[in-house]
Amino acid sequence: MTCPGCGSVASIEWECWISNVLHFKLHCLRRHWFLMPAERICYYGTDIFYRPAPGTVESSW
Repeated sequence: MTCPGCGSVASIEWECWISNVLHFKLHCLRRHWFLMPAERICYYGTDIFYRPAPGTVESSW
């Protein structure tokens, strides 16, 4: 993943569904972290947006 703050390599620490929207905590090598919808993040070095794995079941709150 790509850090939205600095463009560095980042990883997803956790994911959860809130109101049918996938959210996650993203943490980069430069120690930035974000809680945000998954639809706004690209894979590192590409313009490909993150998508949950096929068959992922959404949690109901």
